[in-house]
Amino acid sequence: MLRLLLHRALVAVRSVLLLFVILILAAGLYLSIAGLPHSLVQRWVDYLRDRGLNLSVRRIHLDVFNGIAAEGLQFFDAAGRGVPMLEADRIMISVNPLDWLDSKPGIHGLRIKGATLRINAGGELQEKESAQNIVLDQVNAWLSIGDQGVKVKRVSAELLGIKVNGQGLVVRQEKPG
Repeated sequence: MLRLLLHRALVAVRSVLLLFVILILAAGLYLSIAGLPHSLVQRWVDYLRDRGLNLSVRRIHLDVFNGIAAEGLQFFDAAGRGVPMLEADRIMISVNPLDWLDSKPGIHGLRIKGATLRINAGGELQEKESAQNIVLDQVNAWLSIGDQGVKVKRVSAELLGIKVNGQGLVVRQEKPG
């Protein structure tokens, strides 16, 4: 009798665990294919805008191999600007959710594909095709974020028709006390 109860309890626990795994896989598949609902993306964009980050995103979805992917991202250097400072076809954020349990950021890397970066020599970015704009086109970058700073593993871009490649480390400088 006790053996039968233990067997049934084990079967029930196994069934619940299997159902949980199937639900997690289904949610991951849905987020990978359909992405986050537009209303949730818009709420996140509004939250960032309230904190001074002016951006727009066409779509955010889960990329099984790369983390969180944002498509059609535009970053504006000031609110109300019609011309984006940065436009990227795709930005992928590598995350480790287990770090969140230790109250760490959990963001380990960033990949940028097909971006255009515009900086206006006169200060204000008003037009896409202004003669005062310095434009980095076809920007592809792979960055990793660590304690020492941001490591640029690989970056390539085109500046005035010249292909530029690079790598390096961007170190956070301590403020003098």
